[in-house]
Amino acid sequence: MNKKAELPESIQDTQMIDISDLKEPEKSPKTKKRKLSGTGVLVFSILLVIALGTAVYSGYCFWQIYAERKQGTGAYDQLTEQVMTIGADDADVDTRTQIHLDFAALEEINPDVIGWLRQDTSVINYPIVQNADNDYYLNHLFTGEWNHMGCVFTLDSTAPDFTDTNTPLFAHGRKDGTMFGTLEKYESQAYYDEHREFLLITKAGTVYLLEPFAGSINDAKDQFLETAFASEDEYLAYLQHWFDNSTFVSDVVVYPTDRIVTMLTCSDDFADARYALFCKMTDVSDRYIVTAGPEPSPGS
Repeated sequence: MNKKAELPESIQDTQMIDISDLKEPEKSPKTKKRKLSGTGVLVFSILLVIALGTAVYSGYCFWQIYAERKQGTGAYDQLTEQVMTIGADDADVDTRTQIHLDFAALEEINPDVIGWLRQDTSVINYPIVQNADNDYYLNHLFTGEWNHMGCVFTLDSTAPDFTDTNTPLFAHGRKDGTMFGTLEKYESQAYYDEHREFLLITKAGTVYLLEPFAGSINDAKDQFLETAFASEDEYLAYLQHWFDNSTFVSDVVVYPTDRIVTMLTCSDDFADARYALFCKMTDVSDRYIVTAGPEPSPGS
């Protein structure tokens, strides 16, 4: 039988507050001024305190969101600078493009690391982790700090070497576009046409090209994700379902022997909506060489 993968708890999303323009109230006819009674003064004072308290609390919340966002993006930017660069081809050394990715350094920071996901045409450039608690990385950075930004992760039941027929990857769809905040844009054919490739690098040094072939809006309450299949026909039917219901049209061909990666994130289309991006995996290690050392200087 096919294997249904239970999705983690709801991926949190930041709600933006729209403030409408304030209109000047119409002037009312002059009336005689009335003095507030003792009770009226007390009620007015209480309402004023409540209003001030609400304003202070709202300001604190906005500041906290900003500080958390800055902390999260800063942590990942610094991590990328420390452990990951992609160099140009060097015919004197190797015809393959060099990827300098220090997994040993990453494991010292967090032993949960199992890979790295990168897209040259978007902000996606993050480590991939796996933990026994599938909800842990919904609100923890790669460094282990508590933060709503979270991390890109897969389920604890997934093969850590990406050898499952379908490997799911989860991350928040953030309003500022970080993490998987750009995946929802695949609802547009034009966006797909300009963003057709990802790279996935494993700890073993294998480099996979990920090619999106379908994308779909789904209800989180429905168990729409399958990671293992009882037969080839069942797998092909699963693939065909997503081709038929995709938000974009792709010319990528997926064979029964191909493995796939499914990226999942929250969506604004309706309550509990999830966007799933289905990608074909192709081993392109013949085009890349993964090294742990620093990027070589010119002429070295």
